[in-house]
Amino acid sequence: MGLPFVFVNSDFQPLDILFFHKNENAFEAHIAIYIGNNQVIHLAKYLVKPIIWTIEEFLEFEKYQVLIGGKRFRKKDNFI
Repeated sequence: MGLPFVFVNSDFQPLDILFFHKNENAFEAHIAIYIGNNQVIHLAKYLVKPIIWTIEEFLEFEKYQVLIGGKRFRKKDNFI
């Protein structure tokens, strides 16, 4: 049985999980959920609430300046 997700680097779809960090190291990356129209929702602890930003707004912050990539979960019947 294959993985329940696929890696994606472009053409994001709603509910894809995107990983941002200050460098290309995925360890301790910040996670956001793609919601469409080039927007992501992120639980920003320092803002005390979920926030919706465009991907470009996310990349403006030093600690989120690298979009490492994303994961898209497969439907159960599409596992390899």
